[in-house]
Amino acid sequence: LAIGRGATPDPTQTVEGVMTAHAIAADADPDMLPVTCMVSALLKGDVGLDLARDLLLSRPLRRERG
Repeated sequence: LAIGRGATPDPTQTVEGVMTAHAIAADADPDMLPVTCMVSALLKGDVGLDLARDLLLSRPLRRERG
């Protein structure tokens, strides 16, 4: 929630899931794991919150696999 408000994680504290998101996104196909890849990009500062939201919501609708 803090990241959504514009805060950045304290580098001296462990934030659960950050390293996992980066590790998965590094090998993931963004079309298969768009949310994970966007979370990683957001945490790295590659995209802002508004752009991340807009990019995810502009994706075409399709059936989920499974």
